[in-house]
Amino acid sequence: MIWIVLYIIIGMLWQASVAVRLRNTELYRLTHRRMFIVAGVAVVGMVLYFFRGMFGSDAVAGIVGFWLVMVVAFCIVWVALIAANVFSAARYGQEWMTFRNRSLGGMVLWPVGILSVEKALRSEIVLRVECLFSSQTRKWPLARKNFSDLRNVRLRSFDHDGYKIYVQCNPARIISTTAKIDKDSIAGRKCFLCPANRPKEQDLIAWRDYDILVNPYPIFDPHLTIPCREHQPQLIKSHLGDMLDLAHELKGWAVFYNGPKCGASAPDHFHFQAVRVANIPLYSDYENLEHEDVKENVVRIKDYSREVLCIEGSRGLVIETMENLYADLHYDQPDDEEPMMNVVCVWTGRKWRLFVIPRLTYRPSQYFEGKYVISPGTIEMCGVMIAPKVEDYGNITLDDILDIYRQVSYVVGV
Repeated sequence: MIWIVLYIIIGMLWQASVAVRLRNTELYRLTHRRMFIVAGVAVVGMVLYFFRGMFGSDAVAGIVGFWLVMVVAFCIVWVALIAANVFSAARYGQEWMTFRNRSLGGMVLWPVGILSVEKALRSEIVLRVECLFSSQTRKWPLARKNFSDLRNVRLRSFDHDGYKIYVQCNPARIISTTAKIDKDSIAGRKCFLCPANRPKEQDLIAWRDYDILVNPYPIFDPHLTIPCREHQPQLIKSHLGDMLDLAHELKGWAVFYNGPKCGASAPDHFHFQAVRVANIPLYSDYENLEHEDVKENVVRIKDYSREVLCIEGSRGLVIETMENLYADLHYDQPDDEEPMMNVVCVWTGRKWRLFVIPRLTYRPSQYFEGKYVISPGTIEMCGVMIAPKVEDYGNITLDDILDIYRQVSYVVGV
């Protein structure tokens, strides 16, 4: 009897520890009810066991009854989770579904299940990121405020040729949108991505030569910045393999790159960013719209409002094809150290999908004329225009957006 009670108590304490570490994360919102259900069933089973004498049951019958209650509860919860597992796998990637199953197993098959989940929480990047985000939004006032403000961010949508283009009113992004990237401005400020200059409240997850950080000025919830530890220029060519590997580990996320003249507010310090795939309209547009071949292993979205090229396949194929495409784009823009582009990488579960968005210019004429404070980076080129000024958000039209895309996009082969 004692070991049964200890089993239940330890299992409930473990559930509580998981809840604390994952609080404020999407994973917790999807699983916390199940945690309470399983814990509640354990309590009911324990109560029935202790009061078995009232029903004329002997010790053996009481133990059998207790385990019957636990098994039935386990089966009910497991069946109820099937639909939720399908949802989480489709939206966030296979890793989420695996974790949900393991966490349920951790309650029922202790200690093997618990040890498996604890190992995942410590080793798997996608789960450690969830814990980091939960911790930072609790302990870091700036991140807590700005992520909380995202709940009140306004969003408009425009229908165009079978897909949508969005405008997000996000005043906190004014710093990034209006960032000065000329040499004098960069030389006159401290690099905010270097470890020595980051806020003391900003925690990290170390990954290879990079630090995974919560972005304190988010576009989406959550939003990561992933700078290289060493201060080096924003040039992607030597970092492409890292981008693919990071996308593979961050299942359900889109890892993206702003070129030094294509939206990067810190062009002097190499970094990626990452948001959930579900927040990237380009990804679903690619799934739903027609494609046409550009060159071997490279396709474009047909009749799209901006030039978007895509490379799909194995790691080696994507890298080789991207290197060839990079050389072709550089041939057309020989005066720049790197051809102007935005890049988005997603692991689909079977292969990599790399979107390359060639650029002609950094900012549209409307920015310099004072009409709209909009400076397209990767997120804008993926279909979400960020408007830091409320009046811009209300006044911008679909024709304005299409004109901005025409100005900043570089059409390959033209």
